[in-house]
Amino acid sequence: MICDHERIRLISRNKPDLARNLIGLFLRELPNIKNEIEQASAVADAAQLAESCHRLKSALGNFVSPEFYQEVSALETSARNQTLTEWRAAWPQTDNKLKQLTEELHQMCR
Repeated sequence: MICDHERIRLISRNKPDLARNLIGLFLRELPNIKNEIEQASAVADAAQLAESCHRLKSALGNFVSPEFYQEVSALETSARNQTLTEWRAAWPQTDNKLKQLTEELHQMCR
């Protein structure tokens, strides 16, 4: 699992409506963040890519397992170090996990 259900319960104080609101905000913002990441990658703008990865990492902090958080943190570091070949090799797996996270969060909101 990508989603850290216990963390979500803790930050929402075990209030389902608050959890749904937090999840909703994240799900609305995620496409924008991913778009920024993909645009920065397409033009090889390592600085913008690192900033967008940082934004993603910050947004994920409330929802994901520590392992996935570290994976995104490594992407940010890779972009900051301008190792875009390495970054591009890792991104598809991370993107797939983001899709899985999105599905898990949608299920939590039902």
